[in-house]
Amino acid sequence: MSSDSLDARLRALARQAGVDFGNVEAIPADVGRRRYYRLDRGRRPGILAVVYPADEGDAARRWLAVRNAVRGSVRVPDLLAEAPEGDLHLIEDFGPQSLAETWMRVSAPERSRLLSLAAQAAAVISSLRDPRVNPPFTASFFLEELRGSARALFAVSSEPASGSEMDTHEEFASRLSEEIAAHPSALLHRDFHLSNLFEVGSGIGVIDFQDARVGPDSYDLASLGWERETLIRPDPGAADGALRAFQSRRTCAPGLDRRIRRVSLQRAWKAAGTFARAVAAGRESRYGEFLRGQIDLVLRLLGTSPAEREFAKVLGRRSARMHGKG
Repeated sequence: MSSDSLDARLRALARQAGVDFGNVEAIPADVGRRRYYRLDRGRRPGILAVVYPADEGDAARRWLAVRNAVRGSVRVPDLLAEAPEGDLHLIEDFGPQSLAETWMRVSAPERSRLLSLAAQAAAVISSLRDPRVNPPFTASFFLEELRGSARALFAVSSEPASGSEMDTHEEFASRLSEEIAAHPSALLHRDFHLSNLFEVGSGIGVIDFQDARVGPDSYDLASLGWERETLIRPDPGAADGALRAFQSRRTCAPGLDRRIRRVSLQRAWKAAGTFARAVAAGRESRYGEFLRGQIDLVLRLLGTSPAEREFAKVLGRRSARMHGKG
């Protein structure tokens, strides 16, 4: 879609919604394929335009369905207008500063406050009924994610994976996937990291929830405490407080802290693959630091079972080469 065509569609849709705007500002893309634009309205409440690729119409439908299921319980953006084609939404803008940007510049007490608020929002989501927009997580789903990460990571290294390395990975990934699929389950946001969270009034606004589904009860907490900014600038005190805040809003089976570590291991390796693909696409400057952090986190979280010890050796060698240490 050309910039002129997009501008014309945005203005026509805004007129239908009874709003107007001045300039259109493109927002830097994340690892997804959707595109976001901020519509300048001066001092008036902001509006975001969300453009879905032609083959992602289902993502728009799922966003609407999840939003309808959780609004009233969790703060989500208002939908102002939807194009008849279903590929363009005008939604409420929570502002330019997500908790990711805030996290990197505020004091420890403020980080603790924000992470606890976010954990409470995760607890509310986990207590809601499944809108059945996406299928539940399964062991086979987790395993395919991990296999994809292995392929992506080995592809950005200088040496193809050997058959024995892939066999080692398969043993580790199969066992971990079966383990966490058997954890107690709840409704999950699925991408509950700071870039998708905003401070709105006295609570937390949540975006990018179209992939919500049922899965391990600790999954969103693992995303919140062990990804991106919370990984680059860790704060164990804030993470402990978030765990307590989550448990204050939701009764959980014993062993939640251990389940967080095990799910964090799967989530960290899956995220490493996502960032490896971004690096392979030429976005090293933005995602290289996240990739290195996720690999280091996987190495820290791997357990002492024979399968995980063997995979740690493989990943340690690969990581040393990627970081120029071997």
